[in-house]
Amino acid sequence: MKLSVCIPVYNFSVGDLVEALAHEILRDEPAVEIIVVDDGSDEKFKTENRKIKNCRYHELPQNVGRSAVRNLFLGYANGDYLLFLDCDAKVISDSFLQDYLAAIDRSMPAVLYGGFVPAKDEANNLRYRYSLEREIHPMEYRLKHPYEVFKTINFAVRKDIFRKFHFDECIRHYGYEDFVFAKTLEENSIDILQLDNPVLHDDRETNEIFLRKTERAVRTLAELAKSHPQYVNDVRLLKAAQKLRKTPLLPLLFSNTIFRDMVKRKLLIGNASLRWLDLWKLGMLLRLIQHKTVEDGPDGDEK
Repeated sequence: MKLSVCIPVYNFSVGDLVEALAHEILRDEPAVEIIVVDDGSDEKFKTENRKIKNCRYHELPQNVGRSAVRNLFLGYANGDYLLFLDCDAKVISDSFLQDYLAAIDRSMPAVLYGGFVPAKDEANNLRYRYSLEREIHPMEYRLKHPYEVFKTINFAVRKDIFRKFHFDECIRHYGYEDFVFAKTLEENSIDILQLDNPVLHDDRETNEIFLRKTERAVRTLAELAKSHPQYVNDVRLLKAAQKLRKTPLLPLLFSNTIFRDMVKRKLLIGNASLRWLDLWKLGMLLRLIQHKTVEDGPDGDEK
């Protein structure tokens, strides 16, 4: 078995994704298997996903988190490579798996990143605008900054590499597990090959949900800054917060609930500059790092 497609699932129906992958496997008969692991979803999603054919399906009795569930695939996968896909990804190429296999055959790379494109949405949708402006990069940029652009939505890793450098399970909630994983690879001189083989990120979330997930990500960053600072010292948001916390006026401004609510209202409308989002995140992080412990907040969507 050359390739194991690994799909961690939380509160999402993955029938369409598995069907698209299985169609290519049944047509071209590559050495590929599909594995779905449910990370403690609500029963209605488990019921739907249990009906899916052409894959091996496993359920965890409780949610273990975004990093731990990915590591568990080492115990399920038979392939030499593990191809991780987020459950809200959509295959947009008829040769998606074949393109991965061809890249593997050419050079046996340690890690391949296929990239993604956002599902088209309204111009005032924050998730869509954030992807376009901050996460989608031309290949020239990706080749120069392979660790910076890496996301967990669509990548393959050689099994022996993943056994040595897996996801850090201290990151249980949403945010920065991809950054820390890429940082670990970089520190150990593990190359990430850039492959033009994107999936569609079909997460059409509201501005409210996007802000809730962003808040959870900032909390994760604050937690890592306290428990594992070596992982996140290079995060621009954290460096800005650490610099500005020494300036008394800015933390005071960000602690003002009227100001925070004003910024949030602008963001919920959706057509404000993303610099307002940067400001909102910076203010939240400043408040969090000034406390000895990071209070738990909403997890947002764990997909």
